[in-house]
Amino acid sequence: MTQFGIATAKQAVVAQPEGDRFKAPRPVFQAPKNVHSLEAIAPKVKENAPAPSLKVQAETTGSDVVKRALLAASEAAKTEVPDETSKTPRAKKAKVEKVETPKVNAAPEFGPEDVCDDATFIKKTRDGNYHTPEMKRIFWANGGERHMVAGLTYAQAMSNLRTEKMRNLRK
Repeated sequence: MTQFGIATAKQAVVAQPEGDRFKAPRPVFQAPKNVHSLEAIAPKVKENAPAPSLKVQAETTGSDVVKRALLAASEAAKTEVPDETSKTPRAKKAKVEKVETPKVNAAPEFGPEDVCDDATFIKKTRDGNYHTPEMKRIFWANGGERHMVAGLTYAQAMSNLRTEKMRNLRK
């Protein structure tokens, strides 16, 4: 028995006779009625040959004016550039050395009131606004310097310090 048109393992699949199968009609080219031969609708061959040179054009036209103009242009192209212009030295731009000043992460001054235990640190830095002067004092007072020497930005170092303090609280 088939379920949803799918043959089960018990049922043998029987090939349908060719007459019962669906056949899609093949597309057939319909020539226009106003054209009597296929030459009118066949694609035209495009000539892709390069244009003849000016010299060949001058020879085929037989015009002396064009020949003289081409001869004068070729002679002018062969003449050398005067020596004075080719040997003039050009002024070189002096390189300006850039002096890089090392970034100094100056710790803001903090007092003993800024040093706090881990739970208080987490409560005070819960706001998330790391760039206030109070937050910076708390950061530096509670050991933020060791996170800044690792090459992190201030915000990343503050996040690492908070993570460290949270880890200490969970122990």
